[in-house]
Amino acid sequence: MTEPSTPVRRRLCQAAYLVSFFLLATVAAELAGLLASADISNVRWRFGAFGFLAAQLGPLLLAILLSLWVATVSDGRVLLVVIMAGSLLAALALAVGLALYLLDALETRNSVPLQLQAAFRTAAIKGVLQGIIGTAAFLGISVAARRAWLDGRPRKRGAVVAYPPGGASAQSDQGPTVRPAP
Repeated sequence: MTEPSTPVRRRLCQAAYLVSFFLLATVAAELAGLLASADISNVRWRFGAFGFLAAQLGPLLLAILLSLWVATVSDGRVLLVVIMAGSLLAALALAVGLALYLLDALETRNSVPLQLQAAFRTAAIKGVLQGIIGTAAFLGISVAARRAWLDGRPRKRGAVVAYPPGGASAQSDQGPTVRPAP
């Protein structure tokens, strides 16, 4: 497969950045609306807020994945570091939020009417699964960004290992030869 020309790649990257920005802005607007009605001391509000935020993870992860793709393709090393660090922080925050969510779920379950217990249990399980999968996805994106960043950095010039004819698996008593780089 041939690589797309630079102008085509640039247009694709610009479009991907726009889509990524739109998704991030949408999630940010939803988060701002949630925080405008914040009642942190209310355990039911915290339970519902985490469930709502967990439902927003899909568009957020897609936006970050698109940005990761663009940064990798266009060698955006600064953006790769931002994605790596931001995803790692998001995974940590989500893991802490998940632990608090579990505690809130345990505290809230006794105050839920009997006829709503099944719906509450379903919502709690859904929030936990989204939190676990979201944490794993953020960690995966952070690792991928780190690998892309490491792949793009200049290599140190060092020794070159030369294997005997036939490759490293060829039968030879001498083994590989190490010589300095040119």
